[in-house]
Amino acid sequence: MPSLASNHPYIISLLHGVGLPEDFFFNLSMESDWSLIIKLHALFEAVLASLILKRLGKPELEELIANLDFNNVKSGKVAFARSLGLIDKKEVAFLRGLSELRNRLVHNISNVSFEVETYVSTHTASEKKKFKTEFGQAICCISHDLI
Repeated sequence: MPSLASNHPYIISLLHGVGLPEDFFFNLSMESDWSLIIKLHALFEAVLASLILKRLGKPELEELIANLDFNNVKSGKVAFARSLGLIDKKEVAFLRGLSELRNRLVHNISNVSFEVETYVSTHTASEKKKFKTEFGQAICCISHDLI
């Protein structure tokens, strides 16, 4: 079965640019929800670092950029990418939400059995609204690509 990105040359180029095979998304679709969150976060962290470096045109900053915190509001990769116009407000919300969720999952090994559906089902109405704001656009885009 081809990867979800097989018809998207730009996505394949991004994956190759950070050292991942073009079937990364297909393989990811076979993973647990816990692994999905962890690996997506790692992917976005690598992609943001790569985009920031390309925008700055300073390859000598690679190590410095790679070691920036991902979600620090004032000096993280997400903040840099937003300031450089590489991502918009909705993408910032998604990346911040992903980072917060990833941090919850990695700091307690018992979360290895995490399931998104169960997680969301325990949310209050306001938490569900926040989840929809952070992840709704990404979920809709993924669902559209699968149709």
